[in-house]
Amino acid sequence: MKEIRKTLAVFKVRWPEVTLIVALFVINSALIIFRPNVQKSVVPVYVVFSLISLALMIVGFILNYGFLRTIFLDDTKRHSPVVLVKLGSHFFWRMFVFGILMVIFHFFLQWLISLPIAPYICPDISLLQRAVKCPMFYAFQASAASLVLVKLTLFIPALIFVLDCSFHESFGLLKHCKLSKAIEATLLFCFTILFGMIFWAISLNLKEDYTELYYCSMFLRSGIMSFLTLAAATMAVRYVASLALACGKIEKPVDSETETLKTPPEP
Repeated sequence: MKEIRKTLAVFKVRWPEVTLIVALFVINSALIIFRPNVQKSVVPVYVVFSLISLALMIVGFILNYGFLRTIFLDDTKRHSPVVLVKLGSHFFWRMFVFGILMVIFHFFLQWLISLPIAPYICPDISLLQRAVKCPMFYAFQASAASLVLVKLTLFIPALIFVLDCSFHESFGLLKHCKLSKAIEATLLFCFTILFGMIFWAISLNLKEDYTELYYCSMFLRSGIMSFLTLAAATMAVRYVASLALACGKIEKPVDSETETLKTPPEP
């Protein structure tokens, strides 16, 4: 529990930033949940709604990237949202490409995992329809795929944020990162995946008869998952920083006033 206590101590000091990041993801989740209702309205309203949702999602991710970069630079120092956006935007396109690849890998693994089982549990139901028609089975296949990709999900972003390396260089350095050496981050991330999927599958049963309770449960799920995911990512950044790796190139600092070389955190 050593790393978890250190992470909570950092979050306690930097609670305004953590609260802002979590709140943005909860708000965006709320917009996604209410999107089907907005689709019934006129086209301009739906377009504006979608653009607002997209903008909030991008800002949330950029703030998240900036926060994780500062965990390496100076984990106990508070930073303004402007600084986080400036730092995080430097990593946006690399993380965007990474996200696209992870979605493709995830869908492929879901299909592969469900291939021998789906004909018996969800016959004649496509992969995309299972989330609605077979929620528990979908939760199983999605969780299994996420667990297979845990090393990539935890350490590729951490390598990029710590070393400011290119996307392909981070894959080359992945061999130095061991899940067994970052056991707290790994277990917390795995718990977050399982919690999120099971909570979601159970909450779907409330959607028809207990609509308000369903919405409240989904908002709660989004807030808890955002907080736990940020905590796991923070621990992954600290672990990668402790390895003292190098990506073979010297980068110009993203922000000379903000980025100061520091001793990596204790493993």
